[in-house]
Amino acid sequence: MSWKRLPTGFRGAHADATGVEATMEDAVEHLSHGIVVRLRTLTPDNALASRMPIPWRSSAEAFKQALRQQGVEPDAVRDVTAAWDAFGEFLQNEIEGAEGPENDGDGFIVEWGRWSCDEERPALSFGRLLAVNGGQERDDPHWQPEYWKVELQLCFADDPAWSDVDSLGFQDTGFDYDEIGIPRTIALGKMRRFVESYPQLAAMWRATPIHSHVALEQAA
Repeated sequence: MSWKRLPTGFRGAHADATGVEATMEDAVEHLSHGIVVRLRTLTPDNALASRMPIPWRSSAEAFKQALRQQGVEPDAVRDVTAAWDAFGEFLQNEIEGAEGPENDGDGFIVEWGRWSCDEERPALSFGRLLAVNGGQERDDPHWQPEYWKVELQLCFADDPAWSDVDSLGFQDTGFDYDEIGIPRTIALGKMRRFVESYPQLAAMWRATPIHSHVALEQAA
C-alpha cells in the first residue's frame, strides 16, 4: 500500500471538527453529532500503564499485546470491533522516541481498498504513524525525522456488498493527531462514524476477515 506525506497540522480532514471540551469522571459519556464515546475511569493500575512509554521499535508488539488482551489473535482477527477497541487502547499509550507535534510525531488513520501486497483483496487497515529520529545529528541542516507506521491490516473475501471498496469517494479517513487522552478518544469516535457512513465499509466492519497481520514498516 502506498503512503504519502501529509502536511503538518492535518487533522482528519474528512471528519468534522467540533472543538468539544470534556472532563474525566467515573463514567463519561460525550455526545458529538450522534456519537457516544465512553471513557473508562483510570484506576491506579491502568493509569500507571498509560504513563509507561513504549519504545517505538516495540510498537508492533505492543499493538499485538493490546489485541490479545481483547481476546483477538493478531494473525487471525475474527471480530473487527474488538480489533478496533484494541487499537484505541494502543493509541492511548505514549511512544518513546516519537517526535513532537511540530513533526507530526504521532498520528493515526483508517484506510481501505485493494492493495497489491494483499493480493488485491478487499481490506481495512488501522494504522499509527510515528515520526522518529533515525540516528542523524539534529544539528545537520538537512535533518528530517523518519516516519514509521505500525498497522493492522484486515483482509476480506470478495462480496457484492463491498465490491467497489477501492473506488469510494475517499480511501482513508485522513490522519488525526489529537493528543492522548480524552481528545484522542473523541477523535476515534468521529473516525469510526466516518467509516461507517459508507455502507460498504459498515458491511465489512460486521464481517469476518479471512486474514490479518500486524507490521511495523518504514513509510516511504
